[in-house]
Amino acid sequence: MINRKIYLVPMVIEESSVVAAASNNAKFWSERGGFHTRVLSTVKTVHVQFIGTLRGMENRNSYGGFLS
Repeated sequence: MINRKIYLVPMVIEESSVVAAASNNAKFWSERGGFHTRVLSTVKTVHVQFIGTLRGMENRNSYGGFLS
């Protein structure tokens, strides 16, 4: 529920624990009035923060997993 309006969000996933967690969270927040939003500005600002170093990342694939 966002601003008193219920939205249905389709999910394409086979992992039942993810579906269960999303369902539990949706129920939790729905019972508490959902989320409320407001527009602060129509200008988009982007902030990107990188924490840590890239050392040790050379053996990872593009999905974050380690190459074998």
